[in-house]
Amino acid sequence: MGNEAKLALEDGTVLKGEAFGYETVTVGELAFSTGMSGYTEALTDPSFKGQILMSTYPLEGNYGVSEEWYQSDKVQVEGFVVREACKKLSNFGTKKTLDDF
Repeated sequence: MGNEAKLALEDGTVLKGEAFGYETVTVGELAFSTGMSGYTEALTDPSFKGQILMSTYPLEGNYGVSEEWYQSDKVQVEGFVVREACKKLSNFGTKKTLDDF
């Protein structure tokens, strides 16, 4: 984590933040997720294909990522915008952090 990330909106607004995970330049429709959990399911859900998913919950990644929660065999979203990405796992049953995913 640590490289600068930018989210540029159609109206010209540019929001700056910190990148994590796979870093690339991408384009997509912004969609919102209001769930307090289930980020692994949302990121791998084919219904979000081609979208940039923004979480309204302030902390994502605290329980890590497990393949048993996948909705498909790969990440479907073009990007994931969060307030804070947890850097440490707090679930003994997971092996990957959100950043590693």
